[in-house]
Parts: sequence; C-alpha cells; structure tokens
Amino acid sequence: MSLNPYDKEFSRLTASVSTLGLKISEIKNLCDCYDPARRPALDQAILKAEEKHAEEKARVEAYTEQQRKLVAELKRAEAVFEDNKWSVKGWFSGSNSAMSRARDQAVANAANQYKMLKSARENEAAALTDIDSCRQQLQFAIEHYGKREAYRQEISECERKREELLAELKKISAPKEALDRELKPTVSAMDALRSQMNDLRRDIQKAERLESARSNARTSKDKWEVRKECEQLFGKANPSSVVTQKRKALEPLERDLRKHSKHATTIVRRHTMMVDSIVIDGSNLCYSRNDFIGIMVVATVANHLAEKHPVTVVFDASIRRKLGMGDDEIRAQFSDKVKVHVVATRTKADSLVLKEAAGVNCWVISNDRFVEFVTEPVVSEDRIIRHEITEEAVYIAQLGLELSLPIRQQSQCHG
Repeated sequence: MSLNPYDKEFSRLTASVSTLGLKISEIKNLCDCYDPARRPALDQAILKAEEKHAEEKARVEAYTEQQRKLVAELKRAEAVFEDNKWSVKGWFSGSNSAMSRARDQAVANAANQYKMLKSARENEAAALTDIDSCRQQLQFAIEHYGKREAYRQEISECERKREELLAELKKISAPKEALDRELKPTVSAMDALRSQMNDLRRDIQKAERLESARSNARTSKDKWEVRKECEQLFGKANPSSVVTQKRKALEPLERDLRKHSKHATTIVRRHTMMVDSIVIDGSNLCYSRNDFIGIMVVATVANHLAEKHPVTVVFDASIRRKLGMGDDEIRAQFSDKVKVHVVATRTKADSLVLKEAAGVNCWVISNDRFVEFVTEPVVSEDRIIRHEITEEAVYIAQLGLELSLPIRQQSQCHG
C-alpha cells in the first residue's frame, strides 16, 4: 500500500488523460475517414473488386465445365474397365493393365480439377467479400462525413477536458514527486524491516511446529529426530528456545517499524497539510527549556514564514516587561509582512491565539497543549505545530523548517 496520498489521484488523472486521448483519436478517425477527394479512389477500389470477382466467376465456370468433362471421361474409363476386367485374353495381351492405368489417370485428373475448382470458388467468395467491404467502407465514410461538425465539437470538448486534467496532473506532480523523494529512505527502511520481520515470523512458525512435534512425539527416537531437524535449521536443538530467541529479535524490529511509520506519517502530513495562514504563540517561542531567550527566535521564524504565508504573532502582556520594550519597539523586530499583537495588561494570549486561528486551514505554532481549550477547533483538529529550539537553530519538523539562529541569539540560548 502506498504511503503517498497523492498516488491515488495521480493514477486517476493519468488514466483519465489516457482515456480521453484514445477517445480523441477515435473521433478524429471517424471525422477524417471520408474526404470527398478520396471518392474516386474508393470507387476505383470497388470497380477493381468487381473485376476481380468477374474473373474468378469466369474461372469457376470454366473449371466447372472441365470438371464435368473429366467426370464423364472417368465414368467411361470405369465402364470399359468393368466390362473387360475378367477377360483372360485381356490379361495376357496387357490391355487390362492399360485400361486400369487409364482409369487411374482419369481419377487423378478429376481429383486435381476438383481442387482447382474448389480454390476458384474460394477466390470468388473472397472477391465478393472484398466488394461488400469496399461498399461498406464507402457507406460508412459517407455517413460519418455528415456528422463531421458534431465530431469536431466533441473533439474540441474532449481536448478541453484533457487540458484541464493535464493542468491538474501538472499541479499534483510536483508535490507528489517531492513527497516520493522524501519518503524514499523511510519506505526503503520499512521494506527492509518488514522483510526481516517476515523471515523471523517464518522461523517462529517452523520452530513452533517443531515444538508441537516434539511435545507429541511418542518415542525418544522421534524426539531426537525433531531436535536434530531443529539444530540443522537453527543451530539449536531446542525448538522452544528458538521461538523465544526469534521473538526477542522481532521486538526491536517492530519498534523500529513503528518509529519509521510515525516518521512517514509526519512527512506525509507536512507535505499534504493545507496552510492558508499561521498564528505564532510568540511568548511560547521566547522560551527554551523554561529559560527566557528573548524575541529573536520568534522573529526569525515569523519573518521566514511570512514570505509564503500570512503570519500573525500574539504575545502575552508580560512580554513588554520581560523585553523592556513597548509595543512599537516589539513590532519593529518583525518584517512588515508580519502582524504582531500584544494582548492587554494582565491578560494571557492563549484565547486570542486560538481565536486568530479559527480559519479552517490556519495553524498555530506553539508547544503549549492548550488543555483548557480542548473544544476549540484548532485544538480538537490537532492544528498545533510543535517546535524545537537548540543552541544553534530552531526546528519545525511538520513544516520541514530548520533555521539557523543569529550569533547573539545562540549566546542567549546557550547562556
């Protein structure tokens, strides 16, 4: 099963484009099947077919007459032979042998003539078929020539639909290919893990079968045979021990598969998420490991994202005191594309952050869980994007973002 959600739509669009292409070709063939300038050629083809039929018909008549004569000659030869086959004089004189050869030759001539007649009749039938085919082609072409304007309109409509589909296909191709590229290492790793896990599960099934056989063995010899087979397969004579070993080996692979699957889900979600706008919980991004690190991180993130999306930054009222800045000074840290709100004194920004993110495709960047606002759409729909701040960079995995921090900010984070 494909992890790329674009694959299904890509396949549908590709198939639809192909189907329309075939339909356009078929309609064009119908539209172009008759050209008035080709009428003489079609008439000439019919005339040649009729001439061919006349030739074959005459040949059939000639062969039929020859066949009639040869059959009559054969009957005479057989009658002469029958009348004289018991003549003793004929046997001694050799005349009977001559009559027998004459009869055999007449049979051979008649048989050969029959083959020629049969072939001529088949050729006559084929010529008739050619005449019918040529006439049908002409009639078909004339009928569809009368519909050529309707065909042209249908071609135009199909080409319009095809262009629309090609535009959709082009639109989806770039994100599909980008997602395929990023998923490829993860998918390869998952495939390799599944292959190893399948091998282990097969080994477990074999070992369990051997353990069952050992438990049901009636004699010491039977048990010894089971242990011998187990050792040949796994290098250990105890099937139960093999099962335990293989199951332990399976556990880390299952964990790794879950980890890669989760990573793939994150990649897919990032590539497919619709982002109309972004709201940044400004005060939240001013902290790293509970330490206040200033405004530079949130400004770096907001200014970068504002190049692609509408961005709003919302701060708690306490930011004024912590930065020692007024509202205008705070706004001056951001580009003109970023909207900055500092809530009223003694007010928390959470409710305004969620209110600003009320739009369907609006996302919030914050590490806050907003547990007091679980009924808000942005929270219930999990449109909260997490971030991670290190000494040198800020990472927002869901957006595929990794931004290096200015030197001054690095020193603040480190300190």
